[in-house]
Amino acid sequence: MFEIQGKYNKAKVFATTVENECISQITEMCNQKWLKDCQIAIMPDTHAGKGATIGTTIKLKDKVSPSLVGVDISCGMLIVEIPDCLKLDLEKIDKFINDYIPAGFEVNKEKSKEINYCFINKLKCFDKLKHIEHIEKSLGSLGGGNHFLEINESNNGKRYLVVHSGSRNLGKQVADIYQNLADEHCNNTKLKRDSLRKELVKELKDQGRQQEIQKALEKFDRKNTEEKSIAHDLCYLEGQDMKDYLHDCLICNRYASLNRRIIVQRILDFIVEDNGYKNCAVWIDEYQAHQFEFGFENNQIDIRSYGWETIHNYIGDDNILRKGAISAQQGEKVIIPINMRDGSIIAIGKGNPDYNYSGPHGAGRLMSRKTAKDSITLKDFEDTMKSVYTSSVCQSTVDESPMAYKRIDDILKNIEDSVEVLDIIKPIYNFKAH
Repeated sequence: MFEIQGKYNKAKVFATTVENECISQITEMCNQKWLKDCQIAIMPDTHAGKGATIGTTIKLKDKVSPSLVGVDISCGMLIVEIPDCLKLDLEKIDKFINDYIPAGFEVNKEKSKEINYCFINKLKCFDKLKHIEHIEKSLGSLGGGNHFLEINESNNGKRYLVVHSGSRNLGKQVADIYQNLADEHCNNTKLKRDSLRKELVKELKDQGRQQEIQKALEKFDRKNTEEKSIAHDLCYLEGQDMKDYLHDCLICNRYASLNRRIIVQRILDFIVEDNGYKNCAVWIDEYQAHQFEFGFENNQIDIRSYGWETIHNYIGDDNILRKGAISAQQGEKVIIPINMRDGSIIAIGKGNPDYNYSGPHGAGRLMSRKTAKDSITLKDFEDTMKSVYTSSVCQSTVDESPMAYKRIDDILKNIEDSVEVLDIIKPIYNFKAH
């Protein structure tokens, strides 16, 4: 661990390798007066991001910058254990996913009935949203980039279905709306000050007190010292605007969680039917926060299984902002993805206060997408993925190859203080948008 000191704050960095751009972003964050006295901890998988550092955690006070949460609000992982009675035909599953789970920029042809449970119309910023129908049809779609679907196996033979996806275009629109509002709040202060100065001058003139104008303006300027404008990505909200943003983040969280559940349920529906279980009611329910029960039943059978959800890019009930970081409270079960060859870490949180009760959300990128595309050959990508059934290894996904991410050994060394590793599950099947 090392510390980065800024003008108003410092950050604890729990990473061994940090690129210069990342250090610059962290320093700039610590230079913000509004973050004074907020505890900042940077996770081991940190790397530079758009506008702010991936792997950032902050114990907030009375202000928040939407850009520090990011545009994919409540992106996360849902993992469900696949019952032993279900056989897996990976070729058939891959065809089903390619045909029926929209990925990349694709959305569903029709909106899902579950959209009514998202309460999008309750968003405080609802009137500013665009392309509502597109948002509705996106529910139950994977997205692109590092989002994925996997079937994994543990050392003891347990199999898991894992989906990594988020709030899709809804989260991006909400983030952009509130960051623009934050910019107006922070950087229109000069316009407001100039307007108030003019009003003061007019008021004194109307009262015939012209001789008092100069002293009144000097007193006004001393009281209203002009502050340097804040970079767009670090502008903040406070008061009612912050409350509205947090309210809308909860709705985005609901949308993202339901999005993952719909994807998982569609795939499980197919697997159950492919195994010959006819007329089965397949369901997946949240029985407590981020804990899920899955099952299918008919007159002859009643099968139950369980899973859980680990999210990032959000502000928790503990008022901790996590951008590219996860909650790792004492006893909390988490999943940390590594890459499409090495799978994911299943762990239990240690509740370390130095880490802001958090952990890394993944391995973290070793190469930018451009660098990966320029330096990793398709053949090397194909060779390293030979042990995994996938139709997603192609030129367009080279930037998602295992070599583009930090090594699992490096991550394991750096997470010992935040989580206890229970298992490492390896992929037997992987799907990404291609």
